[in-house]
Amino acid sequence: MGFDEVRFTPHIKSSSSPEEVSKFMDFVKSRCPVGDVMGNGTRILPADAVIE
Repeated sequence: MGFDEVRFTPHIKSSSSPEEVSKFMDFVKSRCPVGDVMGNGTRILPADAVIE
């Protein structure tokens, strides 16, 4: 069935203003590959296992 939602709280140590941090978080959310896969229903196709 899977998860209904995933929640997280980023912890950022920065001397930047709250507005700059907010802009940075917007950038991260727009570029995050994990968020893209989970939010857009990307199919996950595992390759064969490599046995070493």
